[in-house]
Parts: sequence; structure tokens; C-alpha cells
Amino acid sequence: MTYEQQEMFQKRLKDYTTLKSVQVLSALAFYKKECGINEIAQLTGLSGSTIHRILHEFIDCGLAVKVGKKYRCGVMARSLFEVITDDDYLLEASAQEMDRLNDLTKETVHLIVQENNDAVYLDKRGAQNQIGIRSVVGKHVPMYCTSGGKVLMAYQSQEWLDDYFAHTVMEKLAENTITDRKMMEEELAGIRKQGYAVDNSEHNPDVVCVAAPVFFPDGKIACTIGVATPKYRMTNEKLNCFIEESVHSARAITEKLKS
Repeated sequence: MTYEQQEMFQKRLKDYTTLKSVQVLSALAFYKKECGINEIAQLTGLSGSTIHRILHEFIDCGLAVKVGKKYRCGVMARSLFEVITDDDYLLEASAQEMDRLNDLTKETVHLIVQENNDAVYLDKRGAQNQIGIRSVVGKHVPMYCTSGGKVLMAYQSQEWLDDYFAHTVMEKLAENTITDRKMMEEELAGIRKQGYAVDNSEHNPDVVCVAAPVFFPDGKIACTIGVATPKYRMTNEKLNCFIEESVHSARAITEKLKS
């Protein structure tokens, strides 16, 4: 876990100060192995006495186990965390293609999933260049102006899209950001037809990204895989290559999910 990821995790936990039990459970999951009350306090901002009380309630119901002077998740908590096995499965199924795409392009490769109305970086391979893309696994980014996010949107139901447009302000983050619903719907139709999306400096004016869809065996979209590069390094030849190889990787992962 990088410093940036820990900093982001801390911020998200401290934003929800009324959900103290959730904060403590999330901290146990974050550390994975045994951790002490002071470590949980650093992540959550809760007092030691509050954490101590919650941990003992967790122990009573099987959510936590005490190991010496430290604590870890109990059997009950581990059963609850099974809901994230899809993400684990995606990470395992995509690892080879993530490495292949990274070695081929020498650029940043992202695996992106949907969480509510956001796109989230599930996995990343850093650029094999001195200058890469500043992104963090676990970070939420807008769907409407990122290549992975637009792909995820393209394969949602009309009902979902109607709700998304009703509750999302498509803020103009860069000169090329699409903020008009009709234009976005046309963009999504194009993505479904061609099987990939391009972020033409729509989220960050200095970055260009491509992404392609990965599907579960039932046909629902699972995630996206794609390449991100500084705009100054992008050429038409590279763009075509990144699109072709991202689509190839997405199809390979889709096939692997069937096995």
C-alpha cells in the first residue's frame, strides 16, 4: 500500500465520522494482518477508548479476534468480505494482460470498475518511462470524461443512464470535456459500435487515454482495461496501437473469465 493510497483511505474514513463501527472494520481490513489500537486510530481519527469498545463488541460477535495486544478480522468479517471476490477474480484474470499491455506500450495501464456513479482504479501498471500518469489504485474519477468511465456508461441500461444524467453535473474539466447530454449519448452509442473509448484530454488536458470493455460470462460489463499517456507522447500511430492492443487484452480477459 503506497503512501498516496493510505492518505486517500484515511481521508475517506474520516469523512464518515458517524459510522464508527464501519471505520474500525474498514481499518482492520486495510491492515489485513494484526494491528493495534494506535494504528486504527491513525487511520480513522477515532479515540482509543471508542476503538477499544467497538473492538470488544466485534470480538463478541466474531467480527474481530484479539492476538496478543493486537487485533485482526474474525471469521464473520471474512465472510462479509467475500462480496469483493469479483474484484479479486478480476485482478487474477487480468494480471497477465495488464503486464503484457504495459510491456508493449511502456505506458500506464489501468483496470477500472464502476462504483455507484464513479469510475474507480482497481489496478494499475506504472509507465516504464521517467514521466508517467499520476493515478492511485482505489481513487474515484468521473465517468463522463474518462475513457474507462465512458466505456462503463456505454454498457448500462437506459434506466441507469437516465438516473445518472439526472444526478450528475457534467462539469467542464478541460477544453474537450463533453458536458451536453445529447452529445454524450451519441458518444456512448459510438463506443458501443466500435468497442472502445478515447479520453481525448477530457479529464486532464495533458493526458490521453483509451479503454476497452471486459465482460462477465452473463454479458454484463465487468471492468475496462486501457492505456494512459501524457499527451505530448501520443501520436496517431501510437493511438491506433493502444486501441488495438487494449481491445485485444479486453477480449482475452473476457475469455479467461469464462473458464
